[in-house]
Amino acid sequence: MSKRTTALLLTVLLAALSAGCSSSGPEESRDAAAPVSSPRMAIIDYSSDFLAPDAVADYALADVIIVETGYLWDSDRAVEFAARLRELNPDVKLLGYVLAKTCWVDWGLHVGETPLRYTSAFYEATRQYWCVTTTGDTLMDWPGQVVVDITQPACRTAMVSVLEDFQSRHAIRLDGVMWDYFHPTLWIAPNAALTMDGEPDMDRDGVPHLDDPDEIAAFQRAQEALVIETTVRLGEDFIQIFNGARPHVEQAFAVLGDGMLYELFPTLGFGGGANMDHALDPEWPNNLFTVVQWPRTRNGGPWVILSNRRQILFTDDKGEAYPYSLGNINRVAALLTGATVVYHSDGGTTYGWPAVDVDLGAPLGPAVRDGRTLTRAFDRGRVTAVMESGAYPVPFDFTIEMDGEVVQSLDMPTAFP
Repeated sequence: MSKRTTALLLTVLLAALSAGCSSSGPEESRDAAAPVSSPRMAIIDYSSDFLAPDAVADYALADVIIVETGYLWDSDRAVEFAARLRELNPDVKLLGYVLAKTCWVDWGLHVGETPLRYTSAFYEATRQYWCVTTTGDTLMDWPGQVVVDITQPACRTAMVSVLEDFQSRHAIRLDGVMWDYFHPTLWIAPNAALTMDGEPDMDRDGVPHLDDPDEIAAFQRAQEALVIETTVRLGEDFIQIFNGARPHVEQAFAVLGDGMLYELFPTLGFGGGANMDHALDPEWPNNLFTVVQWPRTRNGGPWVILSNRRQILFTDDKGEAYPYSLGNINRVAALLTGATVVYHSDGGTTYGWPAVDVDLGAPLGPAVRDGRTLTRAFDRGRVTAVMESGAYPVPFDFTIEMDGEVVQSLDMPTAFP
């Protein structure tokens, strides 16, 4: 039996799938003058913790920040946060998380109040376009989140108009949005499906969505039209990052935007089994080396973001168990491919940052693969990954060298630091 099976205890702690997970936020304030990190770093935080007065310096370290649009445009505190953020890091890209095919029902609770909220405006703009099932029941994507009919041009225009209106008159001007999400077909969460009567039926012809090729084709065209209309009305410089499976496999769609999110990398989009090996195999369809070449580059892209909010418990060679961030694994994949990486804390979609800062400088060339070993050289160092199982959660051993020293490594079951 190998050392990997005798000396390793790895327990995957599944995070809550809800985007509303709470978090205590960054544990300590960091120096905004800390070294620039490589690869490029993203922060994704769907909580409101980023608005804490002492949090802005932590967030300013990132290259791109994605937070709930409602927290930015509906909170007075966010104006000060955004202003300070840009003082600390003028190059940071501040993006709003925007729903691409749904609306929260409780966003209607504040309709009619002043000042006008983004969430209320989005609810009012899309209320008349709610979808139904084959039996006429309200179609929900997640519990409390209703599907809107983006196949109707007026619905898309209403959604983009809300973005355009707030972007033009609000004190906070976004650098772009992350759409959640674009899938080849209409995906409905199982726990939402259990609460509804009938099957999804966007065009109301009595044929369930998954059995209706015309409806599926219209749904896909609507996604493209939504992105294109946003580009036309908010400008070519307005960043659009896509979440969902479609941009991972369809180049013609991915080229419309500036990047994409791999939400549970590498467990989605790269098949079962050796999913990380597939992601880093130039011969595998839609591998990372290929996909990072698809999005636009004019706005700092490609912003191909590798994320996995799940946590693992790692037992090392000394028998000590401690949480190990999957961001460390994903950072190596990002260094090899030119992608962007995001860390998370507490198993939720919240702020996270690596314990070890790495700045390798510019790459000296593409990654080189020799059998099961991948290496890439940089101005100030080198990253090496030796593929073992090739599968999530720990697919390879790795070493990151900077300025002639090893600054981080993983050689199962030994981790440094």
